Amino acid sequence: MICTHVPYLKAWRKSRGYSSQFLAHQAKISRQTIWALEAGVKTARTETIIRLAHELDVTPHDLVSINPIPVMSEQEQLIAYVFIQIQHAAESYKPEGKQFKMVVSDLLAFLVAKIDESESTP
Repeated sequence: MICTHVPYLKAWRKSRGYSSQFLAHQAKISRQTIWALEAGVKTARTETIIRLAHELDVTPHDLVSINPIPVMSEQEQLIAYVFIQIQHAAESYKPEGKQFKMVVSDLLAFLVAKIDESESTP
């Protein structure tokens, strides 16, 4: 597991007009963790960076200055986005239910379309 500092987290959070409490709730981490990450007291795991980036509508790379984790390709970012959306759907719907299956199906169709689109672009 690779961890890194997220020095631009506070700037992105403030630029979105989010409180630390709101971002913490949206990203499903504690407010204390947001504070510690912003203060540089704590480093973030890759999964946390992806969730924060998703909630702030930025790339994971946007949150870090010297990025010890590889910059994610566009396809990797799409996969991470779809994964996070599936996690949110699993929390909102019963995983065995029809609504959840429809959401997952739509997300996978979106992912395939985006990958096909990127492969056809020179």
